[in-house]
Amino acid sequence: MARTAPVPNIPAIPGMNPGVFVMGGGGAGGGSGARGGKGSKNRQGADGKSGGEDAEGGGKSACATPGKDGGGCPQHHGGSRSGAASHGDPIDVVTGRVFTAPIVDLALPGPMPLELARSYATSIRDRDIGLGYGWTHTFAWEVELRRSGAVVWTEDGLDVAFGAVERDTGVLGPHGWVLHRHEEGFALDVPDGTRRIFELDMDDPLRRRFRLTAVEDRAGNRIQLVYGKAALARIVDCVGRTIRVLTTREGRIAALEIVCPSGRVVRAARYDHDKAGRLIRVTDADGHATTYAYDDDHRLVSYRLPTGLVFHFRYDQAGRGVETWGEHESGVDPCLADDLPELLMDGATKARGIHHVKVDYGPHGYSEVVDAACVFRHFGNEHGKTDKSVANGRVFSRTYDSRGHLTSYTDALGATTRWERDLFGNETRVIDALGRETRIERLPNGDITRIIDAGGGETEISAGQNALVLKDPTGALFEVRYDGRGLPVETVAPNGRRRIYRYDDHGNAVEASDERSVLWQATYDELGRCTSLRDEGGALTRYAYSDKGLLLAIEEPGGLTSRFAYDGLGNLIEATDPGGRRTVLVRGGTGSLADARLPDGTTVRLRYDRKERLIRVHNARGETYAVELSPTGVKRRERMFDGREIRYEHDLADRVVGVTLPGGDEVLLERDLLGRIVKRTRADGSEELFEYDFRDDLIAAETAAGRVELTRNAAGWITRERQIVDGATFEVTVDRDVVGMPVRHRTSLGHSAEWRRDYAGRAFKLLLDGTDEAEVRLDAAGREIERVLSQGGRVLFRYDEAGRLVEKRVTAPRLARVAGPGEPDWVGALDPSVTVHQRLGYNASSELSVLWDARRGATRYSYDALGQLLAAVPDGARGELFAYL
Repeated sequence: MARTAPVPNIPAIPGMNPGVFVMGGGGAGGGSGARGGKGSKNRQGADGKSGGEDAEGGGKSACATPGKDGGGCPQHHGGSRSGAASHGDPIDVVTGRVFTAPIVDLALPGPMPLELARSYATSIRDRDIGLGYGWTHTFAWEVELRRSGAVVWTEDGLDVAFGAVERDTGVLGPHGWVLHRHEEGFALDVPDGTRRIFELDMDDPLRRRFRLTAVEDRAGNRIQLVYGKAALARIVDCVGRTIRVLTTREGRIAALEIVCPSGRVVRAARYDHDKAGRLIRVTDADGHATTYAYDDDHRLVSYRLPTGLVFHFRYDQAGRGVETWGEHESGVDPCLADDLPELLMDGATKARGIHHVKVDYGPHGYSEVVDAACVFRHFGNEHGKTDKSVANGRVFSRTYDSRGHLTSYTDALGATTRWERDLFGNETRVIDALGRETRIERLPNGDITRIIDAGGGETEISAGQNALVLKDPTGALFEVRYDGRGLPVETVAPNGRRRIYRYDDHGNAVEASDERSVLWQATYDELGRCTSLRDEGGALTRYAYSDKGLLLAIEEPGGLTSRFAYDGLGNLIEATDPGGRRTVLVRGGTGSLADARLPDGTTVRLRYDRKERLIRVHNARGETYAVELSPTGVKRRERMFDGREIRYEHDLADRVVGVTLPGGDEVLLERDLLGRIVKRTRADGSEELFEYDFRDDLIAAETAAGRVELTRNAAGWITRERQIVDGATFEVTVDRDVVGMPVRHRTSLGHSAEWRRDYAGRAFKLLLDGTDEAEVRLDAAGREIERVLSQGGRVLFRYDEAGRLVEKRVTAPRLARVAGPGEPDWVGALDPSVTVHQRLGYNASSELSVLWDARRGATRYSYDALGQLLAAVPDGARGELFAYL
């Protein structure tokens, strides 16, 4: 079977079937995931998409706004910047800042992935670092010397003051950052092990500006930045690839070009500016353009996505964002339902398009936000975060330390989680709403060495120069070994199983093997995109991409090719399978699926409210599924395609506490402060009780019929199940190996099942009650190839190069004809020892087309355009026909 995501560098392959739609885009920025690497910052990869969609309590980008930890959500997040609140496209409703989520224009995988992302903020609209006023990017870090001391400008456009930094010393700043000064300039260390190096800008007449010249990780991988006069001229990634930065006569960035070793040049992005120096157009590698417009003060007033959706912004006299919305330039957004309310929740403002919000600012950090579904009230503080947020009357509170790190979160039911932190802001102690405590021990640099859970179980992490060893609460050890670039080259599981990885010069994983054989081999292009994968059986799958990095085609073994097409945001809009079946996806301006035009010509339609929350699905038969949402987005009512309705009741934390079923019966749910269901009461008055351990795993369930108790070990694995029914007790005991796999089940009735695994031989034996035995052998892909039964019978399986089952044989040696003296071996159409012999064939869409049986002959299958079975016709017998409603 062809792989869909076999190695770290391969993006998720877009796919769908007539009932499920998986909307794909470009791959994330990649990276080894090793201790020295950094994953994609915003999980947007090479597709250039600029953010997520609707987020609870915020806007379409609320969970990716300042701090990127979802501070706009009512749900708590323990990050150091938790509490930042944004709504709409978004607007920071504490500070009034309008900004964009980071947009990735260039990404190259490697031991230290290179990713260049840009973002805009009104708070820096008077600053131009080379992309135009108000814009910044990943490598726009600078150190500026002022009378008050050193200030670090970040990639977000924030200026962070460190005060005086003496030569050969370091100063601790916010977020655990440490700024060092040395003879040539400065170095900034952050808790994830990244070091940024700054050197004096020789073109600065005041000698106060220090530009970023290198970024290093813990493994010593290095990205270098080279300047020509006052502008960035090129970037060299950690494996030596060069990104050429073309600039205008004014020194602004005009284009980014990747210069491949072969001499091929790929233009990743082009930037156009107006005469005032403002960025007005960005064109990606596939030719899709996003345009921007500003007022005279360089404030962003609108931008147009390649899909034709335009977001607008309005400001008050103080320059704060007070309104934003998105409308399709055609006036019609295919995603929106046609019966949406015409006004926002203030009852006065005409609703426009999607993600329409208005913000009113009051004194002392207070703001009030209204959108098409809800009214939010926020009480901000000096950290630019919220002390209290009110959503539809529900109150959520936070407290912080003097550095702005979250110290407590209280939900609308009064459940409080508390945090204690070290000097760098790292969590050292977490106490949940039930008073259960988790402790985290760290090295001085913040690395975790031990986690002690609420049950006293300990997880230990120890790091050597080129290895990381993890010891779980059961005492099992797992080891990862690294090369000098920080790439994992070997893993050792607690049972001794090893997996070895090999890389090319660019840090791409090209081979994986175990104790017995090579598991897969991969090749890559110059941009680090996987172009082929050869599996353990030698089957080859090939991949093709656009310049932007979007997956265009997959050629599976046997020449089976699937093709894909995308919109300007990198969202999948068309897929054609190897059999020629074509599915077309029509999307709204931000990528939400509106229509799915299936291969048989029928269409499934999905419609959304103004916050892009799904509220209606119209299937191909004209039936409708509808959902009624609360102001905060939880389901109040569902109407199924067949007309049945289910209603839901929620507590103040938006957790379901009551369900009314289609027949009118009610189910009541009682929850504890953590939201766990502790009692379920049905319409007839019967009750079900539930108990949990400190990990929130279920350990007991009780009804009038009986009780079930689960015993778990320190890792949470079930080791015993006890059932009490009508006064009788039954037990099942489970013995496990060091990786948690069951090796023996024993019952209180005297029965047992035992597994004996040979990982190196890819086989296992099953013993039932200590006598009956079956042995199973697997290939390197984990597929069963042989099953040997206790009396000598065998079941044999064979697969084609695409991984599809093509033959099955069942043999019974006791039925074999034994040749007598002087007689030949069996000759004939059917060996009597073979009791079942089947062969399977497939069509171009990998659907079963013929099943040949040695005794019954062949049965042929046909399908409609959706892959639904239409007919099964055996040789010489009456066939079966199928129809669907």
